[in-house]
Parts: sequence; C-alpha cells; structure tokens
Amino acid sequence: MKASEISWNEQTREKLLRDADRVLQEVVLELDAEMSGQPWSDVYEQLFARLQPKFIDFSPGPDLRVYAEAIQDGTIDRG
Repeated sequence: MKASEISWNEQTREKLLRDADRVLQEVVLELDAEMSGQPWSDVYEQLFARLQPKFIDFSPGPDLRVYAEAIQDGTIDRG
C-alpha cells in the first residue's frame, strides 16, 4: 500500500465535515448570544480563540469574518 492511498473513506469524510460544521455553528451561535452588536474584530478574535483548540492545524478563512460581521450586525437567523 502506498502512503498516498491512506485516507478516510467517503462515509467518514462526510461525518468529519458534518462534525466540523456543527462545531462551527455552535460557536457562532454562542458568540451571537454573547456578543451581538459588538465590533466584528472583537467577535472574530473570540471565534478564532474558541475554534482553534477544537481543530488540528486550524487556519481561519475569510468566512470567519463573514460570521463575525453577522454577529456584529445581529443578522444571525436561528431558525
């Protein structure tokens, strides 16, 4: 078996992605309840601080700012 052949199967990949999405949603909703209306930069800092320890080799993308701005603006729809 080649090292390049070692990977998660599709079912496991899907579960990992669902789990990662759930963690992101939980953190965003927590911060929405705690920091709605606060500056996006402060919210972003907290998003990073809370997400970073939950993932191996965490590196935030531009979507994290989108969530921070939505929390700042109070536009998170919990529905």
